[in-house]
This record gives sequence, structure tokens and C-alpha cells, in this order.
Amino acid sequence: MRVLFHLFRSKSGFILPALGLLAVMATLQISCGSKSSPAAPAAPTATPTPPGPTATPTVSPGTPTSTPTNTPTSTPGSPTATPTSTFYSLPTLSPTPTPTDGAAPGVYWYYGNVVNFTYDGATTFYNGLTCQVVLTVNGAAESTCGVTVSGPGVTMPVANSGTIGLYGVTYAIYSADLPVTYQPGGSYSLLTATSAGTAAATLTGPGGITLASDGSQASWAHEGNGDHVLVQSPLYNTTFRTPIGYDMLSPVAIPPSAYQDGPGTYTLLATIMNRSYSITGGSGFFYVSDELDKDLAK
Repeated sequence: MRVLFHLFRSKSGFILPALGLLAVMATLQISCGSKSSPAAPAAPTATPTPPGPTATPTVSPGTPTSTPTNTPTSTPGSPTATPTSTFYSLPTLSPTPTPTDGAAPGVYWYYGNVVNFTYDGATTFYNGLTCQVVLTVNGAAESTCGVTVSGPGVTMPVANSGTIGLYGVTYAIYSADLPVTYQPGGSYSLLTATSAGTAAATLTGPGGITLASDGSQASWAHEGNGDHVLVQSPLYNTTFRTPIGYDMLSPVAIPPSAYQDGPGTYTLLATIMNRSYSITGGSGFFYVSDELDKDLAK
């Protein structure tokens, strides 16, 4: 079902991000993630000191609170550490929505998004730029909202495409395919005109992703505030992923061990995302992301 493209997608999966956003919005079960988890590695003989910052974030979304002075090193046997990349702790985004917020008065976006997805592999997936918003108005799924998405080269309406029940609340879904090419660094806006007033949000589009042909590195031109990288093996194990709860900075190095789960086709996925809980005239969650999947024969 096309309107649920961002709710359910197989293979590398996204939407509210397979990794980074699970750490700050665990109630949004919108990602498929990996298909199965690799067997737990043998426990090391000593407990390593975890890398990364220890400061408690208190700043606005997207602003790192402290710069780590060390380069993270891998825990023995662990596929999740990034050997040479610097990362910032994700800021606390407040207020954090809960599954029942959709029943509250006013305009509430369970999520709104603008997503660019490119699959560089043999399997056919939808490629292109899309927009979607899942909302309630005074606790009801209002199907008559005027929804508009704007970005470089486009301003267009977003049509109602049905409803969906989540956590006991029925939401209206609005979705559209945008007939333009995604522009990393461009400004993307979503506006919903409802019976309870207008709600809107704007974010800069991150991304511009490059994946090394040998799968050794992921890099991007425009930073987001919830960026992550993962590798899935031919056995559908996640053999590498950047730490949950961290915003990675470009470039991310991928170790050879990520490609040692047997011969076959591995999938390298980078999701570069800007997200915010600041909705003018309403509440909820908005994000703009650039996603690139690449198949690698090993």
C-alpha cells in the first residue's frame, strides 16, 4: 500500500530511523530494521570503558553539547562501534511525544516528513522524494485538512490517503510523491491548515550521501542531527551499525569485519536526518531525511 511506504518497508528499513530515532522516540515503531540479530559475541575478560561524551545534553535540537576528545574503539567482537568516526551525543528533544498525544486538543503530528530514498542495487524499491504526515485534530482523524509541502522547485498539495490506528488513536494520513529532485542543503516545509488552526514546520534537508564502492566508508555533504549507518549481511544479520543514541559525523569508516558473515550480497545503508519536535501552531514530530542503500557483492 503506497500510503504506508514510510510505515512499513522491508530490507534495510527506515522510517523513524532504524537506529538514531529509536533512542529518542522509542514509542514510534515505524522501522523494519534488520531482519534478525547476530549471535551475541563472547564476553570480554574486562569491562571496557565506553567511548564518547558523558555530558547530559541540554541544548536545542541539532546542537552537540560536548565534543568527544577520544576516538571510539571497538568492543571485542562488537559490530556496532565506528573505528575512526567522531560522534556527538544526541540532544534531548523536548517535549517528547507519547502515543496518547494524538487524542489531545489541537493539531498533533504523529509524524510529518520529507524523505529522499535511493536504492543502488539489483532489487527494485521505490526511489524518489516523498512527503507524508500522520495527524489528528482535536483528537480526531480530520480528512479535510489543507496540507502543503514546499521545497526547492516545488510547492504542492498533499492529499488525504486514508486513516491508520496507532495505540488506540485513529490518525489521518496525507501523502504525496514530489516531482522534483531532492536538494541537500535546501529548505523543506510542511503546513497543515485544519479546523483547529494552522500548524507548520521547516527544516534544512541534510545528506548528499556517497558510499564507497568497496563498502569501506559512508560520507555526506550536509550534516543532520540524527545520522546513522548500518550493514546487513546475506544472512540478514546486522553486522555493523553506528551506536544507537548518537549522531554520526561524516565520514563513517566501516571495518572489514562487517563483511565477514559469509559470501553473498551485503547491504550498506546510510540515513542522514534532520528532525525536530518544534511544530509552530501545533505539536508532534517532523523530519527531513536523505537515505541511500547500496548492494555490495562480497
